Amino acid sequence: KDDRKRNREETNSPSFQKTLFDDSEIYPEIAEIKPEQLISTFNPNLDKNHPKPPLPSDVLIALAVRNLDPNNHYGASFSSIIAFLCLHFPYFNRNVEECKEMVRRAYDMDTKAETGKENFRIKGTLIPQLTVRIKSYVEKSKGMVKDSMLISEFLETLVQRFENGHQSNPACNFRPPYSCKMLSYLALISICPPSSMEQIMIFLKFLFPSLEGSIDKSAFKEEDFEESIVNDEYIEEYVTPTGHKMYVLLQGTYPEVLHQVRQFFATRSNNVRLSKSIYKPEFVDILLPNLTR
Repeated sequence: KDDRKRNREETNSPSFQKTLFDDSEIYPEIAEIKPEQLISTFNPNLDKNHPKPPLPSDVLIALAVRNLDPNNHYGASFSSIIAFLCLHFPYFNRNVEECKEMVRRAYDMDTKAETGKENFRIKGTLIPQLTVRIKSYVEKSKGMVKDSMLISEFLETLVQRFENGHQSNPACNFRPPYSCKMLSYLALISICPPSSMEQIMIFLKFLFPSLEGSIDKSAFKEEDFEESIVNDEYIEEYVTPTGHKMYVLLQGTYPEVLHQVRQFFATRSNNVRLSKSIYKPEFVDILLPNLTR
């Protein structure tokens, strides 16, 4: 396991990006996959440089807090706010300290006293007022906001969830197909590498509201996902200079992982459950285009 750890800088190195799809000798099964079966032969987010979102810090933070706690029960921790922003706005995933400093300034936090577990909650009476402000800024620069996002089609949902919370989304009543491995793979092929465990869980809970624990808390535990990821042959764990564990697909394995994900979710039973358990059915085609055709 220690041999698999590496510094964060390696994922940005030319050799890492150059050899992303040059490992068919190491992983011969990759050569068996026909190119036309794949949407892409490499993670499209690896080389993409997302611009900085053109939104004020209070708008970004408010979107994060409310989406992390749609029912406004518990608020959100400092670390989860950072993970949310780095996930949905990948500019911050490559500028994490800038993101942290933005949140610190917004809450007048003392870095010496910072633990990452500080909790922030939006007063219910402020939600209508903040909704107007958020919609105003989003409409003003919608094109640029979408360009800055991991998945631009999620913008409307983020704003809706801020305004209305979960409401009575029917997906809350259905668990996704039961496979921590395949759900983790779905996250890793979709989000901007490298990814923290917190980012992976935030992404999956955003997609599948039942994972918040409203149905069966024993079915999907975060430690089960972590165990699946840590022990997976296609996933590499490494530690950043600040001591945070991050995860990325091993070089050259993206096509095989994508192939496995598509096969798993394309089976009739899994596809039906996927469509019922995801926040919006149209998200399926956004994440896995032409899955059943």
